Amino acid sequence: MKETEKHVLSSAGEDLQRGELLSNPVRSTGQSGDPCIRYDAETGYYYALFSAPRNDRVIVYRVKSLSELNTASGKEVYVAGEDAEVKHKLYAPEITKIDGKWYIYASGATSMEDKGKMPSCSIRLFCLEAVSDDPYGDYMFKGWLDDNLFAIDAHAFNYGGKNYIAFARCSGGNHIGIAELEKPWKIASKTIETISSPVLPFETMHSKINEGPFTFVAPNGKLYLLYSANHVVSDHYCLGLLELTGDNILCKDSWTKVDHAVFEGTEQIKSPGHCSVFMSPNGAEYWLAYHFQSSGRKLGIGRIAFDENGAPVFGQPADPFLPFFAPRM
Repeated sequence: MKETEKHVLSSAGEDLQRGELLSNPVRSTGQSGDPCIRYDAETGYYYALFSAPRNDRVIVYRVKSLSELNTASGKEVYVAGEDAEVKHKLYAPEITKIDGKWYIYASGATSMEDKGKMPSCSIRLFCLEAVSDDPYGDYMFKGWLDDNLFAIDAHAFNYGGKNYIAFARCSGGNHIGIAELEKPWKIASKTIETISSPVLPFETMHSKINEGPFTFVAPNGKLYLLYSANHVVSDHYCLGLLELTGDNILCKDSWTKVDHAVFEGTEQIKSPGHCSVFMSPNGAEYWLAYHFQSSGRKLGIGRIAFDENGAPVFGQPADPFLPFFAPRM
């Protein structure tokens, strides 16, 4: 038995309240690209979304335990097609609660004329709104966030009492943009700003790409933004980190970029990236969800630590099938 396995098993008696053991990949059946996981304390469920294998629909998964994701069938809440608002190339859906209502944000092509083309320049950000208070209920197409913004990887969040949307702006590579939301389904277009571009050596090893932004507020009260760097199919796909150090969230100069990758692949885990951050059921632990390459994109998770200054520490991806405790209940 490996020493790491002995440690996990020997600590089980001291930590039974943590419940079950998990291992990566947490979801090995099917594809789990661009994972978004959220735990909702009101309903007592985890909600998970992934890019569909054909990038043509939004499926919401609801589970009491993350181990159930391996067999959960999920619920289709939107299907792209010629007769739908989104025609094709529906990427990276995320679920969140804004102003007391549930929304799903994603991107997709508005025209059939560029189907099959790369890039599809008709891709825009869009929003689905829950019909009821149930995040596992039905959704309606609410609208395009901006008719002219060519972008993917929508991430909506609230900070300082205002609602914002972060995204990957497609223009000569991918760049992280941010804008204030006038309404949950509409960008205040005059506020659109680019806050991060791929310029550092670790970001440009395979294509010039910053994408998949996701924000979280650390226990020290500081706002951080994770993003993915390099091309998704390369061995150099990894996570970078921005910290809000200024007063104006919409100004590039208010963000400080860490000069190295904060989460990258190992010999066992290739190309980890496009992440989300979620809280444990007890509200005390921060967890990272990401996909990695293993005969397609698979779901991995890991607990986030914090250093003596309160800055996040992501460590390395756990080796495949190495057991670890699930988020604390």
